[in-house]
Amino acid sequence: MYKVVFTKRAVKDIKKLDNQLKKQAKLTIDKIAKNPFLGENLVGDLRGYHSIRIRSQWRLIYKIDKNKIIIIGVGPHQIYEIIKRRLKI
Repeated sequence: MYKVVFTKRAVKDIKKLDNQLKKQAKLTIDKIAKNPFLGENLVGDLRGYHSIRIRSQWRLIYKIDKNKIIIIGVGPHQIYEIIKRRLKI
């Protein structure tokens, strides 16, 4: 099982979610902790990052670093652009 680490911004993202989305996010995080390759590999500016659906329009963005999963952000579909700004890409 991989160790899961959250960026400060990811913690803020999760705190903003409603209770049902928080539960779904936790279930999704538990899944990727067991198998981080369930998510889709991102391309372009976000190459090296992964995305997995929490709900139809909600995504969790993360990076795999050795035996660690770094949760970068959680949000609606436009989270990709938000992550690019956070990472200054």
